[in-house]
Amino acid sequence: MLAVVFVAGLVIGRAVESAPEPGGTQSIVRTLEPLTVPPEERGQTTTSP
Repeated sequence: MLAVVFVAGLVIGRAVESAPEPGGTQSIVRTLEPLTVPPEERGQTTTSP
């Protein structure tokens, strides 16, 4: 019985040691699709004298 408690303590101790630190950084990668822009219509420009 004592050996079972000892092994359980070792397992719990290792789990606590290998747990990630809270407040770590997280990277998110997003791929944005380019928007299609319609061509600008060119017209005649008039100027007033």
